[in-house]
Amino acid sequence: MAHIVGALGSIVSGVTEIVGAGTWSIDESADTPETTDYQSDGVKDYIAGNTGWGGSFDLTFDTTQDPFTDPPNLNAGQTLTMKFYVNAAQYMTGDIIVSGVSTNAPQGDLVKLSVTFQGTGALDKSNM
Repeated sequence: MAHIVGALGSIVSGVTEIVGAGTWSIDESADTPETTDYQSDGVKDYIAGNTGWGGSFDLTFDTTQDPFTDPPNLNAGQTLTMKFYVNAAQYMTGDIIVSGVSTNAPQGDLVKLSVTFQGTGALDKSNM
C-alpha cells in the first residue's frame, strides 16, 4: 500500500496558493431522514438524504500575503473556488463559503488563522 505524507499538501484559492497553510480537513456528510412507520415493527428505518461537505484549514499569518485581501480574500461570507492538495498532483476541488475566521496571536508564538467553511455544490474528487 502506498501512503501519502501530508507535508506535501497545499491549498489554492482560484489560482493563488495560500501562503502559510499548514493543515486542512474536509468532512463529508449525508442527511438520513427517518421513515419509521407502523409497518417498521418497532425498528427505526432511514433513507439517504441530501449530502454535503465542509471543513477547516489553518495557516500561519505571513506578511508577504495578506489573507484578508483579494486574493485569497479569506473573509467570512466570501465564496471561493478552492483546491485542497494532498501532494503535487492529487487534490479535491469545490466552491466554499467562508463561515468563520479565527485569529490567534499567543504571546511569544506565531500568529495563526483558523478558517472554517461550508462547501456549496459538489466536492470534486476526480483528481485524487
